[in-house]
Amino acid sequence: MTEAQWLSERDPEEMIGFLTARASDRKLRLFACSCARLVWNHLEDGRSREAVEGAERFADGGDQPRSFAFPRRSTSHPGTRKARGPVARTGGE
Repeated sequence: MTEAQWLSERDPEEMIGFLTARASDRKLRLFACSCARLVWNHLEDGRSREAVEGAERFADGGDQPRSFAFPRRSTSHPGTRKARGPVARTGGE
């Protein structure tokens, strides 16, 4: 893929496929961290930011993955809302 093709490409899968065939694991990890930093202001849970920072350190030979892991159940995801009150059950339960 030439630079002109890269700049005009609109399919992210094509771009990732190109990178995967040529980039090291470290570079791919740092690319993923860069993508997360593009939406940094939307990472409202401080643990999400800590995870990105830990992943950057890991890519550079620092932290081990377990040192920046956190329970999935306690993170909030953009676009989801916390339940307010009991959840209504449907059906014959």
